Amino acid sequence: MGNSATTKSMTKSLVGLLIPLFGVVLIILAIWNWRANTWAAMVWLLCFVMQLVIRIPQARRVRDNAIVSDRKDTAEQTALLGMFVAMMFLPLLQMATGIFAFADYTLPDWAAIIGVVVQLPFLWLFWRSHADLGINWSPGLELRENHALVTSGIYAYIRHPMYAAFLLSVLAQPLLIQNWIAGVLAVPAFIVMWIVRMPREEAMMREKFGVEYGRLLPARRATVAKIGEIAVRRVQNAKSPSTGTWSDGLSQPRVSRWMVTPVRRSAAWGDKSRWSMRMPWSLRQAPSWKSQNV
Repeated sequence: MGNSATTKSMTKSLVGLLIPLFGVVLIILAIWNWRANTWAAMVWLLCFVMQLVIRIPQARRVRDNAIVSDRKDTAEQTALLGMFVAMMFLPLLQMATGIFAFADYTLPDWAAIIGVVVQLPFLWLFWRSHADLGINWSPGLELRENHALVTSGIYAYIRHPMYAAFLLSVLAQPLLIQNWIAGVLAVPAFIVMWIVRMPREEAMMREKFGVEYGRLLPARRATVAKIGEIAVRRVQNAKSPSTGTWSDGLSQPRVSRWMVTPVRRSAAWGDKSRWSMRMPWSLRQAPSWKSQNV
């Protein structure tokens, strides 16, 4: 048993060492091969390096902050791996070797310029999210020691700023890396990651912070939160379909498992509800959510 655990730990450490090393080699080869790449692809490479400059120091800062709860499962790790491959590995491999040249397509310069412009808010959101989370950041579904609920900075305005940043990045990637494999695949990879991971992350945060998580977060909506919001509501309704409260203790109307619009409570409930049939989500004073991972 002990030897098995030691071998597993050594294998994990070796993989953790080889992946960054391989990434550095691909970056060097991509720069060396700059004549074969478009100017738009080189802009993507520059933004990718800046992304590493932001994330690597953050990863080092949280290294000593012990993980007290690890919720990563096979589905979440597979989705995250798929996004890593589509957003990082495949573009670098294409720029370094040109192996996917058969899948190239050509867009006008104005499309590439749009991609460059979109990268600017991506980098700012990516940096701001890490800066505001501080030692509470984690790349996976994990809770760290003395994990705090962050509601200031960018999290006072956007519910999922880091996911919003990655959304901007995947939208820009097909415009900069004009290849059906190295560019376009980033979009479905992100969608899969979002659908798989968001319900798990919301459940973890609500379990940790309960009522505080629901009450303290702002009521502002995030454009990219719709899918995750619906998914989480369905999971909660499936667990407790006949009650009038959520797992965090907040009193809210009952919702059908496959509906996302609330229904007014009957008079028998003894509740003067402000909720009406088909009230838009944006007008409700429901808890707002945010992400502290990725």
